[in-house]
Amino acid sequence: MKVNETKKYEINLPTSALRVTWERGEDWIKIYYGTDDRQIDIHKKQISTLIEALTLLNKIVR
Repeated sequence: MKVNETKKYEINLPTSALRVTWERGEDWIKIYYGTDDRQIDIHKKQISTLIEALTLLNKIVR
């Protein structure tokens, strides 16, 4: 996992074809996935809810 921290934050997970970006001052976090960079936008206030949902899903599928 690589994190670039300047004004723009980017987390790259190349093995999962997943990239997450957020720019300081912006309200929306962009999640790109797949080889064709499909995009999901999520409001920064909803990120903890998304993490809870993904954590639960991870427990279910394991």
